[in-house]
Amino acid sequence: MKKMMEMYGTTEEELLKMVGDKEMISYDLKMRKAIDILKNN
Repeated sequence: MKKMMEMYGTTEEELLKMVGDKEMISYDLKMRKAIDILKNN
């Protein structure tokens, strides 16, 4: 969550408003990781 807050330059509260909930944040991080792995291979 800290990583996304830094990426978007926002607070935890604002991030939750933008994304929805912590499950969506987890999903977003997993998707970003998968995309990075695919880019690097």
